[in-house]
Amino acid sequence: MSTFAWWADAGMTIPLARLDFVRSATPGAVDASAWFGSPVAGKQLQATPTPGTTPVQVSLVDAAAGSGVELADVRLALSQSGLAAATPGAALTLGTTLASGSAIQVWARINSAIAAVGNYDDMRMRVAATVETDA
Repeated sequence: MSTFAWWADAGMTIPLARLDFVRSATPGAVDASAWFGSPVAGKQLQATPTPGTTPVQVSLVDAAAGSGVELADVRLALSQSGLAAATPGAALTLGTTLASGSAIQVWARINSAIAAVGNYDDMRMRVAATVETDA
């Protein structure tokens, strides 16, 4: 079992259950972020099938397709400012080797396609096939 996981905080103390987009009465894009990493020292994460060469990638999974936010309306980036240039629906590369001990913040943005006020929580962050080893 991998020690790398999604977290609600940079200190990797609160496991992330879901990614929440909260639409207020104010129109415009809605941003959310989460952290990915392992608090266990001395570990590394690499993508398969060629560890150290294939990039580790994050994508979104829609737990309730056809309701709420659609994947094609979501952008992923490593910074909030990077969301404007991100391609909607595209996966995000985190690097070829991720070291444990610190978390990587991943930002997500939905555009103004949803107008109804509410909490949209049907998106899950997913990391493609990986292998964890001792560093």
